[in-house]
Amino acid sequence: MISVDRLARALTIKDHPTVRVERGLALQSIGRYAEAIVDYTDALARPGADHDLLLYRRGQCHARIGALRAARRDLIACAELGGPHAFAAMNALGRLYRSLGAAFETG
Repeated sequence: MISVDRLARALTIKDHPTVRVERGLALQSIGRYAEAIVDYTDALARPGADHDLLLYRRGQCHARIGALRAARRDLIACAELGGPHAFAAMNALGRLYRSLGAAFETG
């Protein structure tokens, strides 16, 4: 895996959406969820963004930091796309609901 620092340096040269996604993945993998959300959000706004992947990953990060409404919104949007991460998004929604119950509904 490429280091977060190397990806940050790459963004100073050219702010490319793929680098944002890769840095988001790296940040998420080391538990820096809020920073990953920023990169995923930026990448989602770019033409050609992989909405399926980005909504799923951003939803996971929102869940990790306790932003339940945002997690639910992203995971539902991912599931509705019907892409490769749709089933995983539905499973993540189910796990959140089972673990949080009514709190998840009001998030």
